[in-house]
Amino acid sequence: MINSYTTIEDELKYILNYVRVSGVGIIPDTIPDSLRLRISRRYRKKGKIFWFDSALVKDLEPYRNYVIFLVREVVLNDSELEVPKHIGVLYAEFQKYPERIIRRFPAWQVVKGAIRVGRSKYVLKGVMRVPTYDKYSVLFITHPEDIVREYTKYEPGIGKTLIKEFLLQNIIDKYRYNPARNKIVTTQHLTTPLFTPR
Repeated sequence: MINSYTTIEDELKYILNYVRVSGVGIIPDTIPDSLRLRISRRYRKKGKIFWFDSALVKDLEPYRNYVIFLVREVVLNDSELEVPKHIGVLYAEFQKYPERIIRRFPAWQVVKGAIRVGRSKYVLKGVMRVPTYDKYSVLFITHPEDIVREYTKYEPGIGKTLIKEFLLQNIIDKYRYNPARNKIVTTQHLTTPLFTPR
């Protein structure tokens, strides 16, 4: 799902060492203890994921063989650069263990097509849950249209209206047992992989 896209390294190879990037790092496998400790001290870490803000690419380079870096923002000399963003990322933190979501979206498996949550039906283009190894949080890597889907709707007397639907966010909201008591914190972004796989 990730390896088939162009990367920041592909797009900006001649200026890669001069840009600052922000996004999320995913540790899919084991990592040497020395690097794991360095990540814990330097970045905001939760289980097997961490966030980096305005980090120089050369500071992330030592982890490239152990971490999947998904970048939401690229900055050069205080100006944000436009790069293609092909992968949606949604992170959610719950107050209660999200058992039903974890059962519905097995780790590292792509779920696509029509699914039902209660009486609502959703058509997914591709959603994969990445295990965070934190009891109260989930991270999804998705097709960008599963984060935000835009379509035009015609209403008599009003005309055409552009509708934005936050599909995965809506699904997660349906899985809360009691929205007033089971509050969640979510962040969602469109991202690009940082490094080209070697």
